[in-house]
Amino acid sequence: MTPNPPVIEGLESPDVRAGDTLRLVCVVRGGNPLPSLHWEKDGWPLPGSWVAEGRPPLSRSRLTLPVTPADDGATLRCHAHSARGPALSASVTLRVTYPPAEVTIAGTPTVAENGTVTLSCTSAPSNPPVRLRWWLGGRELLPTDTTRTQAEGRGSVTVSNVTLVGRRRDHGRPLVCEAVTAGLGARSATLLLSVTHPPQELWLETPPPNATFRVGARVRLGCHARGGHPSPRLTWSKDGRPLKEGAQTEGGGVVSRELVVTATPSDNGATYRCQASGDPRGPALGAHTRLRVLCEPPRPAGPGTRGEGGPGVGEGAGGEGTWGGGGHGVGDGGHGVVVAMGGHGGMVAMGWWWPWGG
Repeated sequence: MTPNPPVIEGLESPDVRAGDTLRLVCVVRGGNPLPSLHWEKDGWPLPGSWVAEGRPPLSRSRLTLPVTPADDGATLRCHAHSARGPALSASVTLRVTYPPAEVTIAGTPTVAENGTVTLSCTSAPSNPPVRLRWWLGGRELLPTDTTRTQAEGRGSVTVSNVTLVGRRRDHGRPLVCEAVTAGLGARSATLLLSVTHPPQELWLETPPPNATFRVGARVRLGCHARGGHPSPRLTWSKDGRPLKEGAQTEGGGVVSRELVVTATPSDNGATYRCQASGDPRGPALGAHTRLRVLCEPPRPAGPGTRGEGGPGVGEGAGGEGTWGGGGHGVGDGGHGVVVAMGGHGGMVAMGWWWPWGG
């Protein structure tokens, strides 16, 4: 007696998702003797057993198979072998849907202010192909171009490029590439955008422009810069010669460097300049001041002089003229401020301010 052709049960549709588990049954009715059953995937045998049961008699074999992306396009076949008649079989070809295993962003997410940078996002093979979307701080970006290619085996690889213009307001914002697979959700990759830019302002704390000092007087010059990425490095120079004195401090978004000058004859008319450098690709921001130093020896106190009872030129009440640190000089108790503002690499404006009085 010849058995009936095998029938595969348990699969409503060949469209399955990666991660699902198939539980299939191959059934053959009739046959004497009953046929033996075994499963194959793409021609390779699968482990399993079969049983004969029931009345009328039938043969049954069960298959449990976890679905992976590699099973896309795979053919499962059940073979029935009988001592009488030819071998019979039934098969099903799987169509597996799966999202990309990963999404990656290639390129350096660092750009100078007003400069441009191009980044590339690639999704691993998927079925169906993904739609790649770019986001910067919650704002969707339009890609420069998007390409799709067939992966080795099956599935599609999608690549999207985007070109960004460095804006200071975007510094530190997350740059996200999102891969959306229809019916399967989304996966993404994230980088933080770094926009290099100079400080937004730089200013000096200096004596007023008409302050005069005697040789030996100590003068404090303060340099401060606000903002900038990376944090600016402040340097002092005298007539173009770099000075190493003073340590840089930082707090509250402001970096500072103080210079204490002991006045010498060479300081008369000397230019002290503070420069803030950060982004090597952009110009530095700077400001400067000049000192006035009296080089003649002090004269003895007498009528018409202020050697006693009050501060003299470049001298405090105790005989030392220290500016910016509580001492006294011409313009008792005052100090000056030179301001360089802007943050686009140049000194935009300079001005002086000093309070007078006690």
